[in-house]
Amino acid sequence: MEEGVSLYLFKADITADARQGSTLYVAYLLTAWSPDPLRQQELLGFALRTVQRSAGLAQNLRIEVLPLTIADLSAVWSMARAGGQPSIAVMVRALV
Repeated sequence: MEEGVSLYLFKADITADARQGSTLYVAYLLTAWSPDPLRQQELLGFALRTVQRSAGLAQNLRIEVLPLTIADLSAVWSMARAGGQPSIAVMVRALV
């Protein structure tokens, strides 16, 4: 991709709770792409703000940034072939 943002699904899980029902957990690697490093950072910030604003639209949806170590990111980048691009891991949690 010349310039833009990609989402790479790297983890999904569902849990059941007798009181609250089921919760779906989905983790994505949000990656910015551009030949210009400054533009990569701008795209990543814009994408994260958009995701955070969108989460407020649904009551049963929560989005949080996941803390990942360099080793964690390297493992995901090797699967996603992101090549160390600026990325943020986000967890989407939905009550279903």
